[in-house]
Amino acid sequence: MDKEDKILSLLEKMQYDITGIKSEIGVLHRKNDMIIGTIAEMKEDITVMKEDIAVMKEDIAVMKEDIAVMKGDITTLQTDMTVVKEDITIIKEEITDNSLKIKIIDNKVKAL
Repeated sequence: MDKEDKILSLLEKMQYDITGIKSEIGVLHRKNDMIIGTIAEMKEDITVMKEDIAVMKEDIAVMKEDIAVMKGDITTLQTDMTVVKEDITIIKEEITDNSLKIKIIDNKVKAL
């Protein structure tokens, strides 16, 4: 092989290598585009997540208010229950007193 053939052979090999490199560059561009697309989708997802978090924070604030109201309601109910228990105790005492009065009257009637 003379010099010209070697040079032509090297040029062909270089051209083949350049074609391979161009092909790899094309693949890298496509991968880069895919990555950019994925990043854009992730940014959109993050935006949606931030909006969801904002809504959740509002929901939590409302729930905290509801819990505070419920605690107040529970306190009121506990107070009402205490009053009812006291009333029941008074009624039981009255029933006991009335039972004693009835026995006394019954004994007096029997004594007559």
